[in-house]
Amino acid sequence: MGLLETQVHHLLKAQQRQQTIPPWPHSLTMGRLVSRALRLRRSALIQTGCLPPTYGPSYLLPCLLSDQPIRLVTTSKRRQDLETVILPTLKKALQNNDPDLVITWPEIVTPQQWLGESLAHPSSSQPALTAIEQVEHLEDWTRDFLSHHLDWNTLQPLFAQTPQGQDQVLTHWSRLSQSLFARPVNPHGFYPLDGEELQDLNQAVMEQLANSQFKNGAKQQNTNKIQQFWQFWQEQTDNHLLWAEVNRQQGKISLHVSPVNVQPWLQPIWQSSDQGRGDYGDGGQESHQAAFVLIGSFLDAEKTAPTYGKTLGLGNLLCLKFSPHRLQDALTIYLPDRLPLPNTPAFQTTLLTEIERILTEIIAVQPDSFVVILLDDLPLKAQLGSQLAAKLGSGVKVEPTPSFAPGILVAGWQYWCAQREQFPPPALLILGTLPIPSLENPLVAKRVQHHKRHHQDWFRDYLLPVALKDLQQAVLPLRESGGWLAILDDRVNSRSYGREVLKALAPYGKRNYFDPQDLPQVTPAQKRD
Repeated sequence: MGLLETQVHHLLKAQQRQQTIPPWPHSLTMGRLVSRALRLRRSALIQTGCLPPTYGPSYLLPCLLSDQPIRLVTTSKRRQDLETVILPTLKKALQNNDPDLVITWPEIVTPQQWLGESLAHPSSSQPALTAIEQVEHLEDWTRDFLSHHLDWNTLQPLFAQTPQGQDQVLTHWSRLSQSLFARPVNPHGFYPLDGEELQDLNQAVMEQLANSQFKNGAKQQNTNKIQQFWQFWQEQTDNHLLWAEVNRQQGKISLHVSPVNVQPWLQPIWQSSDQGRGDYGDGGQESHQAAFVLIGSFLDAEKTAPTYGKTLGLGNLLCLKFSPHRLQDALTIYLPDRLPLPNTPAFQTTLLTEIERILTEIIAVQPDSFVVILLDDLPLKAQLGSQLAAKLGSGVKVEPTPSFAPGILVAGWQYWCAQREQFPPPALLILGTLPIPSLENPLVAKRVQHHKRHHQDWFRDYLLPVALKDLQQAVLPLRESGGWLAILDDRVNSRSYGREVLKALAPYGKRNYFDPQDLPQVTPAQKRD
């Protein structure tokens, strides 16, 4: 074991004894792994099974102690926490143990900054190690970064100096708007473009490009936006999502184009670290290439993360997956049998009745318990929130601004995974349906079509991995609080992939009855740091 690994191992043990970092059984293993990846510049993919506040010290400490340049990639909010609280606190604790320690402050950038630099120059020299946390969001970050947007505010200012093209562009844009507003209301507000709508869009963009001759200023920026939108749309013939977002209240539309598959952009970045990589042993030859440590909570059902790796174009790298503690982090799952399936007429009524029964029993025993109900069916989510509020009072909220008052939260999966750290850990998490992306969402449907065109298993390669990842992310707070998980989607019992759903939730104990007396006493004060 190298000097850095030994130093990190002993300092992590000291911090654990002094209780200055969260207790985590895999802390020492991850600390040694990151230290070795830094020393040998060997890329690694780590699935931690916990949130950044828990696994953070295990990779931050090697970064602080390294004498090589380090770059950390994380969200803007997490970056602020790292710079103002987490890293200064960790640095102080380390120097209290050893005042002579040399601390090297890492460079911290957002995903947008890192993508902008890396995609522009994927083969350029990188720091010795780039550590990216929360990489379960890396595909979405990349897709958002590569997306292009077009609306009337971009086109309209150009007309002042291009009057000869104004009538033509306005005609095509108006026809496109009328066509979209004539479509049936979609709860998601997204509409794929096809047929005559594509012709109108093409004409509107091309007419404006032909009549735009600006050299500087804001109008030149607008022209560049149009050119980038059109160029991406034309170049990515078989790899783009093209859709419109309709705001019926304001009477406006906006157009968006983004890639379906982000692998072609990310793969060259990883390849720059694969060339010249040495053995991953203490006696191996060190590499002089960049290395990446990709860290996430849950990325794939398998340790080697084959689906995740294929999606992002990862090469052959060291993979590690930490499992939750079999006793300390085990879930208690309430899984009733023979409920109606979500695609049957009786499902909605039965679901509402079962949720009301569960909540009534909880309120009678533990009136201050915090309960979360997850549904991605937009109309059903709103209806459930209204009915529960009418019967149980103002403590029922549908996707509110995060607060720490106890009550009942009705939310979609995306909202909960984004905001869960702002709420206390729930005593009970109720899953109305599994988080399998709905084909009623036009963007999901377009991605499924892309998989079908390439003769791929669109359910196993896309829908199911997304569902398992979201499911594992959603239940993380329960492993900390000891809260219960109630699954009211009978597909877990009746479909073959139900075994994979339960496997993703392991370790767990399953019950077919619900007893509110067994729920943990979780108070609002138990907000996570």
